[in-house]
Amino acid sequence: MQFHEKLHFLMEVTQTSNSALARYVVLDASYISRLRSGKRLPPKNEDLIGQMAAYFSRNCREPHRHRAITDALNAKISPSDQAMMAEAIAAWLLAKQDGYKMIRQFLGHLEGGATESFPCVERQSLQGVEAPTAAVSIYYGIDGKRKAAVLALNAVLALRQPATLLLFSDEETSWMTEDPAFAKQWAELMFQVIARGHRMKVIHTINRRFDEMLSAIGQWMPLYMTGGIEPFYYPKMRDGVFRRTLFIAPETVALVSSSVGEGTIHAANELHTDPKAIAAYEDEFQNYLKLCNPLMLIFTEKDRDAALHTLLEFEKEGGISFIKTESLSLLTMPEELLASIVARTSPSNDLFQQYHAWRLETFHNNIRTNAFTEIVKLPDPQDVLGGRVKIASSVMMAGGAHFYEASEYLAHLANVIQLLERNENYNVCLVQGSVEERYTVYAKENKGVLVAKTSQPPVMLAMSESNMTASFWDFLSTQCERSASGKTGKPSTAQQLKDYIALF
Repeated sequence: MQFHEKLHFLMEVTQTSNSALARYVVLDASYISRLRSGKRLPPKNEDLIGQMAAYFSRNCREPHRHRAITDALNAKISPSDQAMMAEAIAAWLLAKQDGYKMIRQFLGHLEGGATESFPCVERQSLQGVEAPTAAVSIYYGIDGKRKAAVLALNAVLALRQPATLLLFSDEETSWMTEDPAFAKQWAELMFQVIARGHRMKVIHTINRRFDEMLSAIGQWMPLYMTGGIEPFYYPKMRDGVFRRTLFIAPETVALVSSSVGEGTIHAANELHTDPKAIAAYEDEFQNYLKLCNPLMLIFTEKDRDAALHTLLEFEKEGGISFIKTESLSLLTMPEELLASIVARTSPSNDLFQQYHAWRLETFHNNIRTNAFTEIVKLPDPQDVLGGRVKIASSVMMAGGAHFYEASEYLAHLANVIQLLERNENYNVCLVQGSVEERYTVYAKENKGVLVAKTSQPPVMLAMSESNMTASFWDFLSTQCERSASGKTGKPSTAQQLKDYIALF
């Protein structure tokens, strides 16, 4: 979690208004509001952080508030020990999490590991597969939850017609992950469910620590990439005391469990096959779903037109932007160059050219008033000459992987130099390192982020949840800040690009 997320969490749990905290620390309420939203950097004054921590420690003595905060701190502190609580809160607010590293790990998982971890599962015979029969069966503890989950998935696999499954759980997840044999079995069953045409609506818990949330999304990524899952999240704070699991296949089976905190060791897991009970739990899920927002939109190769439309709508949003692709952004490719490439590679792709024309118009309108920074890694000149530089996002957007001819890449780069010299708001950040990163990240400050895996099979994720947007934005801005060109200015960057072109 970033500082502003932690501050917002503490103020939500303790029901503190901006003005109340401002009065206590003798600051303006608007300053607290900007700290809370992330529009202001964390204060460098540690005494001020200490005062805030003291305020929160005094206002979290109620059991549910104390439990929520100590869970977030991952600490055991007596409700009566205000001094220790204040010290722990201050240390938590001052601690810096390496969000850059976490996002890089996430992108690495998206780029390669997600597709390698779970191979495609063939339709298997269900002969001899155990399925639930009683109207209600109860299974206890972690082993019971595993058995109930397998039985529920087997009941789904026995269906003749595809169904939309409903899944929510904010219980601790070690029952799924700590036993490698069960984790493999669970993943294979889930893939069989998707392979048979079933879809899922999943409500994720995002008020856990950001690293846990990112890890959970990463674990689901192989299933997301099938295009068979719609993820959602509840946008408000929950105290995390009472926790719940609902796994429902309408008219077929419902797996239900509850626990307090982390206490799932002896919890009862109920497996229902009675239609009335299943319908009641389905209503419970649907009522909760009405309070949720989409966590992300997921587009696979078959959703290319919808992905292009979403991309265009995203770009119509004004705002400061960062983009990093595997080569050069299509936004900076001249229209006539794209037409030439399409004629060479995909002569019938008129729709893609039309979208590109719309995107170019929007891009040039936006950079009149908003900063736009493109992060570029220049390829080895031998890769340019050998035609091994991929055109960014071509797999998803143009229906197949296409590569620049040397003259095309240099023409695109020359246009980047022109944009850099003629547009005050257009910037290029040259970074070092491998150019084999097969993904695109495109972020607009406080608006949203698009993340695309550009190797096979391609997938594009569109996210507007504030924590995800801020974290990807920070990842791109940090990458630029760490580069040499991020500190040398536009004339120097333009000269470096000209020197590169002169190598050919």
